[in-house]
Amino acid sequence: MTSFKRKFVRIRAMKPTEVFFRLIDALRDRREFNLLKKGGLPETPQAFRERLAAAGCDLTTLLPAFKQRRFFLQKRIGAERLRELHQQLFPHSFVLGAAEQIVGGRFFLFDRSITFDGKVDWAFDARRRRSVEAQYWKKIDLFSGDGPEEVRYVWELNRHHAFVLLAQAWFLTGNNRFSRKLFDYWRDWIESNPYLIGVNWCSALECAMRLISWSFALQFVKSCPLLDEDLLLAILKSVDEHLRFIEHHRSRGSSANNHLLGEALGLIVGGCFFPELPKAEARRRKGFSLFFKEFTAQVYEDGVAKEQSLCYQAYLFEFGLLAKAAAEACGTEVPPDLLKRLQTMADFIDALADGETLPAIGDDDGGTALPFYEPSEKTPLRILPLAEAAFELQRRRPMNEAAFWLMPLVDLEPSPSAEPPEIRLFPEGGYLIWNRRFGDLPVKLILDGGPLGLGPLAAHGHADALALWMSIAGKPLLIDCGTFLYLGAEEERTFFRSSKAHSTLCLDGRDSAEALGPFQWGRRFEATLERLEGAAPAFRAVRRADGGCRLERRAEATESGFLISDSAEGVGNHRLDAYFHLAPGTIRADDHRAVYEHPDCRVEFAFSASTTLQLEVTTAVHSPRFGVRGSHPVLKISAVSLLPIRLTTAIEIHEKK
Repeated sequence: MTSFKRKFVRIRAMKPTEVFFRLIDALRDRREFNLLKKGGLPETPQAFRERLAAAGCDLTTLLPAFKQRRFFLQKRIGAERLRELHQQLFPHSFVLGAAEQIVGGRFFLFDRSITFDGKVDWAFDARRRRSVEAQYWKKIDLFSGDGPEEVRYVWELNRHHAFVLLAQAWFLTGNNRFSRKLFDYWRDWIESNPYLIGVNWCSALECAMRLISWSFALQFVKSCPLLDEDLLLAILKSVDEHLRFIEHHRSRGSSANNHLLGEALGLIVGGCFFPELPKAEARRRKGFSLFFKEFTAQVYEDGVAKEQSLCYQAYLFEFGLLAKAAAEACGTEVPPDLLKRLQTMADFIDALADGETLPAIGDDDGGTALPFYEPSEKTPLRILPLAEAAFELQRRRPMNEAAFWLMPLVDLEPSPSAEPPEIRLFPEGGYLIWNRRFGDLPVKLILDGGPLGLGPLAAHGHADALALWMSIAGKPLLIDCGTFLYLGAEEERTFFRSSKAHSTLCLDGRDSAEALGPFQWGRRFEATLERLEGAAPAFRAVRRADGGCRLERRAEATESGFLISDSAEGVGNHRLDAYFHLAPGTIRADDHRAVYEHPDCRVEFAFSASTTLQLEVTTAVHSPRFGVRGSHPVLKISAVSLLPIRLTTAIEIHEKK
């Protein structure tokens, strides 16, 4: 796709007000760049102290007052009791082991670890094994070969979840090895990342993520004797710079997706937990105003995030929970609609889950907003213990450490799980969740009949309308290819978002939507999902294709499985392809049948068509998590004919004897 077309579509997605504000931002950036060149930025430490004092901050009592402040971690329960409870509930906590690794300079980033001997390179690209050049942030091109291969690796290091682990380790043990290393890293980061210089100033959302970690880290180490006034002032100065950057570069208009909510949360965190800063109150009010308005605008009433991505659904839930905690800590009323959306968001994730298995719907960048998780917990399922604790729901999953630190409770053990409802329909988000049982095998089928994504860009949606996901006894059967990377090779990013990378339909080899660059779409689809009338449950998802053609997928129950009926209607001669992506495993195919060996059963696929049918067994690239790539088998059935074309797939599940 040509660069000109991408830019044209991107500009066309903006309303005049967005263009105006972007011009204002560009002029402000130009003025700040000129100030940088002349030495007017960044602000000197002495000038910052004077500005603090002028705003009414008593510098003589700043440090002791800060050390006495009760942040929301300790609003419900004191520090000593927190330590006792943590030892009681998590005797084998991962925190101390992870902190020891960080003291030794080892950091874990997605699929790999990096070790720094001595000084940490905070601009290190772990995939290209080189540092991103330190220069004015707008001169860094994240989309070219000169920048990082995948900037998420750089930014994951700089979200500073490692800072929180070190702070927790000191809080739990009192060992100054952890706090000393934390403070050394903190000073070094501030010195190595002056305001507006380097890759870590390229995103207002990443500035907000960093502030979340900093606020938690300070809550754990605020009483440490090694925390001195000079370091506290340096941190406060950098916090103020982060807040200034967020104010000036928050996402607007067509870009107002999860980034805007994260940025608003950054203003909330800065305003609530650093009240001594100038403009703290105004920033806090602005943050809450933006957040409360935007949150319900980005989540359907049925609990599905409009970005059509489970990863970003979990991000939004964490953002909402943090905003709720901050509001309660500073006496701000939380809108009831926001609280209700948080509960329905968790309900949607819970309905999709089959044990520890979730479908890979939409983009997944492998990250989290909260810094309290073990690596194995970094899936959208992590929010369920949080929801149970936050809203005092019946506990169905063991409490994780994130839930403990936010809402200290004693009850760890879940109640016995009830059988899920047979059918859950999320009409606004566009998902059918169908639970059935064959003998002792629980089976979950999911059908997507929802929109592409949020707003004119739909940045994190995939071309997955009419897609199926299926799991048996908590293990996947029908999957999709995942995400892999955001800013790697363009053809890879395009493939992972395509219809061909999902268990869905393609007409004449064309995707249901046209990818334009890594985070936007050109041609889009319209899709609907409905329950059909009749005694037996049956469902239909419909997608409008090019040239006035109409694609339809029906799902019906059979005695031993499901019947999937696909059709293409319209005029002319066309080819209809149906893809069935299977979890890595063994498959045998013969004529119009295929047999897949699932760990708990044998699954038979039988295909038929209204015309000559071709069955092909291929493989596709599979990314089970961010940055990781493998392969899996794919069944592709094709038919070429004058429309209409009809394909039928019978899926039968047989228990192993």
